[in-house]
Amino acid sequence: MWLAVRIKLANPMKTKAIAEARIKTDTLDARTLAHLLRADLVAECYIAPHDVRESRTLLRARTDLVRDRTRIKNRIHSLLDKCDIKFEHDNIFGVSGMQHLTNLKLAGSDHLTL
Repeated sequence: MWLAVRIKLANPMKTKAIAEARIKTDTLDARTLAHLLRADLVAECYIAPHDVRESRTLLRARTDLVRDRTRIKNRIHSLLDKCDIKFEHDNIFGVSGMQHLTNLKLAGSDHLTL
Protein backbone atom coordinates (compact mmCIF):
# COMPACT_ATOMS: atom_id res chain seq x y z
CA MET A 1 0.00 0.00 0.00
CA TRP A 2 1.43 3.35 -1.08
CA LEU A 3 0.74 6.57 0.76
CA ALA A 4 0.63 9.81 -1.15
CA VAL A 5 3.22 12.05 0.46
CA ARG A 6 4.17 15.49 -0.82
CA ILE A 7 7.79 16.35 -0.20
CA LYS A 8 8.82 19.95 0.43
CA LEU A 9 12.41 21.14 0.37
CA ALA A 10 12.56 23.96 2.89
CA ASN A 11 14.84 26.90 2.28
CA PRO A 12 16.90 27.07 5.50
CA MET A 13 17.77 30.74 4.95
CA LYS A 14 14.07 31.63 4.96
CA THR A 15 12.98 29.39 7.81
CA LYS A 16 13.55 32.01 10.50
CA ALA A 17 11.58 30.28 13.25
CA ILE A 18 14.14 27.48 13.33
CA ALA A 19 17.21 29.54 12.53
CA GLU A 20 16.56 32.12 15.25
CA ALA A 21 15.50 29.70 18.00
CA ARG A 22 17.44 30.09 21.23
CA ILE A 23 17.28 26.38 22.04
CA LYS A 24 18.37 24.18 19.15
CA THR A 25 17.56 20.48 19.24
CA ASP A 26 16.39 18.19 16.46
CA THR A 27 13.15 17.50 18.33
CA LEU A 28 12.29 21.17 18.78
CA ASP A 29 13.31 21.99 15.19
CA ALA A 30 11.11 19.15 13.89
CA ARG A 31 8.17 20.34 15.98
CA THR A 32 8.60 23.94 14.76
CA LEU A 33 8.88 22.73 11.17
CA ALA A 34 5.72 20.64 11.59
CA HIS A 35 3.81 23.72 12.82
CA LEU A 36 5.09 25.77 9.88
CA LEU A 37 4.11 23.02 7.44
CA ARG A 38 0.64 22.75 8.96
CA ALA A 39 0.16 26.51 8.50
CA ASP A 40 1.67 26.36 4.99
CA LEU A 41 4.39 28.84 5.98
CA VAL A 42 7.45 26.92 4.79
CA ALA A 43 9.46 28.77 2.16
CA GLU A 44 10.34 26.16 -0.43
CA CYS A 45 13.55 25.95 -2.43
CA TYR A 46 13.34 26.02 -6.20
CA ILE A 47 14.14 22.68 -7.79
CA ALA A 48 14.76 22.89 -11.51
CA PRO A 49 13.02 20.34 -13.74
CA HIS A 50 14.96 17.22 -14.68
CA ASP A 51 15.71 18.35 -18.24
CA VAL A 52 17.09 21.68 -16.98
CA ARG A 53 19.32 19.88 -14.45
CA GLU A 54 20.56 17.57 -17.23
CA SER A 55 21.33 20.56 -19.47
CA ARG A 56 23.23 22.26 -16.65
CA THR A 57 25.28 19.11 -16.03
CA LEU A 58 26.14 18.86 -19.71
CA LEU A 59 27.05 22.56 -19.88
CA ARG A 60 29.29 22.23 -16.79
CA ALA A 61 31.09 19.27 -18.37
CA ARG A 62 31.61 21.21 -21.61
CA THR A 63 32.88 24.24 -19.69
CA ASP A 64 35.39 22.01 -17.87
CA LEU A 65 36.61 20.54 -21.16
CA VAL A 66 37.03 23.98 -22.75
CA ARG A 67 38.91 25.16 -19.66
CA ASP A 68 41.18 22.08 -19.85
CA ARG A 69 41.84 22.69 -23.56
CA THR A 70 42.76 26.32 -22.85
CA ARG A 71 45.04 25.28 -19.99
CA ILE A 72 46.86 22.78 -22.22
CA LYS A 73 47.28 25.32 -25.03
CA ASN A 74 48.66 27.85 -22.55
CA ARG A 75 51.15 25.28 -21.24
CA ILE A 76 52.32 24.57 -24.79
CA HIS A 77 52.75 28.30 -25.47
CA SER A 78 54.71 28.62 -22.22
CA LEU A 79 56.94 25.66 -23.13
CA LEU A 80 57.66 27.12 -26.57
CA ASP A 81 58.48 30.51 -25.01
CA LYS A 82 60.81 28.83 -22.52
CA CYS A 83 62.62 27.04 -25.37
CA ASP A 84 62.68 30.32 -27.33
CA ILE A 85 60.83 28.79 -30.29
CA LYS A 86 58.95 31.17 -32.56
CA PHE A 87 56.28 30.01 -34.99
CA GLU A 88 55.58 31.35 -38.45
CA HIS A 89 52.02 30.04 -38.29
CA ASP A 90 49.17 32.26 -37.16
CA ASN A 91 47.52 29.37 -35.37
CA ILE A 92 49.95 26.82 -33.97
CA PHE A 93 47.01 24.53 -33.21
CA GLY A 94 45.79 24.52 -36.82
CA VAL A 95 46.69 21.74 -39.28
CA SER A 96 50.09 23.08 -40.35
CA GLY A 97 50.93 24.27 -36.83
CA MET A 98 50.13 20.85 -35.35
CA GLN A 99 52.29 19.21 -38.00
CA HIS A 100 55.15 21.54 -37.06
CA LEU A 101 54.61 20.79 -33.33
CA THR A 102 54.67 17.05 -34.05
CA ASN A 103 57.98 17.28 -35.93
CA LEU A 104 59.57 19.58 -33.34
CA LYS A 105 62.62 18.11 -31.58
CA LEU A 106 63.04 19.38 -28.04
CA ALA A 107 65.62 18.38 -25.46
CA GLY A 108 64.93 15.97 -22.59
CA SER A 109 61.73 16.34 -20.64
CA ASP A 110 60.52 19.24 -22.79
CA HIS A 111 59.96 16.80 -25.66
CA LEU A 112 58.00 14.48 -23.36
CA THR A 113 56.00 17.39 -21.98
CA LEU A 114 55.05 18.51 -25.46
